[in-house]
Amino acid sequence: MPLPSLLLPTSTSALLFPPPAHPPIPATNIELLAELAALCPFELTESAAAELENLLDGLAILPLELASAVLQAFLPLFTVAARSSSSSSSSSSSLMNVDVRPLDAFLGLQARVVAELRSMSTSFRVRVRRIAVAGFVKLLKNLKVSSARCT
Repeated sequence: MPLPSLLLPTSTSALLFPPPAHPPIPATNIELLAELAALCPFELTESAAAELENLLDGLAILPLELASAVLQAFLPLFTVAARSSSSSSSSSSSLMNVDVRPLDAFLGLQARVVAELRSMSTSFRVRVRRIAVAGFVKLLKNLKVSSARCT
């Protein structure tokens, strides 16, 4: 009895090069983005500002877990800007080995993230509002904003 044709491969390339078991996981790309943001934040913000803004534009269409991972990847950029601005305002900043590059790219990206989350929080779709709330909670928690500063 012959085998059904659906079970037989149509070409030898299917035998030699089987399709991957799982599609590439986008979370690994997000992990790489987080590492780049932590290791070389100035270079990342200067060289990939347009790409980071495109990623923020598409934040509303991502699943909640992936959008949270993207925002988690952006957190080192927020903390570097906060550390640099607080250390440059202190009188001992000349003694410290602080990178004095302009913070315009960081501050622009921070404003863009907050503006995007704010616009997402007024969306009619519940899923998009959940992403916005999760993003704000993640920012407040990881930047250690006290409740006294929120009012």
